[in-house]
Amino acid sequence: MTNSMTSFARTDFENADICGSWEIKSVNHRFCDIAIRVPEDHRTVESKAREGIGTVAKRGKIDCTLRVSPIKGGTETTHINENAAKSLLCAIERVRALMTTPSQNVSPLEILAWPGVVNDFEPLTNSIVSYLLTNFDRTLEQFAISRANEGKKLESIIKKQLTKMAAQVSYIEERIPDIIRSITKRHEARLSELGTELDQGRVEQESAILISKLDIKEEVDRLSMHIQETRSVFDRQEPIGRRLDFLMQELNREANTIGSKSVHVDTTSASIELKVLIEQVREQVQNVE
Repeated sequence: MTNSMTSFARTDFENADICGSWEIKSVNHRFCDIAIRVPEDHRTVESKAREGIGTVAKRGKIDCTLRVSPIKGGTETTHINENAAKSLLCAIERVRALMTTPSQNVSPLEILAWPGVVNDFEPLTNSIVSYLLTNFDRTLEQFAISRANEGKKLESIIKKQLTKMAAQVSYIEERIPDIIRSITKRHEARLSELGTELDQGRVEQESAILISKLDIKEEVDRLSMHIQETRSVFDRQEPIGRRLDFLMQELNREANTIGSKSVHVDTTSASIELKVLIEQVREQVQNVE
C-alpha cells in the first residue's frame, strides 16, 4: 500500500448556524505528528478530529485547522458564557477580600471583555457538533484520496527506476565472464613481461586469489534480490516507507562494493549509474508513508 505523506484537503461549509472551513495538510516526517487547531469554543470536536486522522495516517507531520465565522446578516446576538462570568466574579470577590485597601468596583464591561465570557458564535449544540464532524469526515476523505493518488504516482516513479536498476544489474552479470577473462589475460601478460622462469602452479594460485578478490558475483546476486524485494514491498497492506528506505540503503551498499572492486570501465560505469538511480529513488521514498 503506497500512500504519500504529502497531501492537502479543504472543505468549506455553511448553514443557518455556522460557517467556516476544515483544512488538513501534511508533509513528510519520521513519525506521526498531528497538530489540531480549533477555536477555543469548539474544543469538543478536537479529539474526534485527532482520532479520525490517526485512522488514515500513520506517518507524517499533519496540521488540521478548523476556521469558523459568525453568520452575517439576520439578528446578531451576543452570547454570554454565564458560567465563565460567574467564575470570574467569584474570583474577583476572593481577591477583593484579600486586599487591605479599598478597591474600585469592577465594571460589567470589564467582565464582558474577559476572554471566554462573550462568544461570537451560537452555543455549541449537539447539532452543530454533528455538522462540524460531518464536514470533517468529508475533508478527511479528500485527504485520504489525495494521499493515495500521490502514492500511486510515487510507486510508478520508483518502479520505473527499479526497472532501470535491474537492467544495469543484468548488464553487469552478462559482462562478468568477459571481465574475468580480461583480468586473467592482463595478469598473464604482465607476468610474461618479467622474462623469468616462474612456478606455473604458484602463478595460477595467485591469479585465482586475485580473481576471487575482484569477483562481484555475490554483490550482483544481492542487488537482484534487493530489487525483487523492493518490488514486492508494494503489495503489503501497511505503511512501507521505512522498509523502502532500508532497502535503498542495502542497494547502495552493494553498488558501492561493486564500485570499489571494479577494475573494468564497464562495471565502474554501471556502478555509478546504479548509485544515481538509487539516490533518485531514495529522494522519492522520503515522501512515502
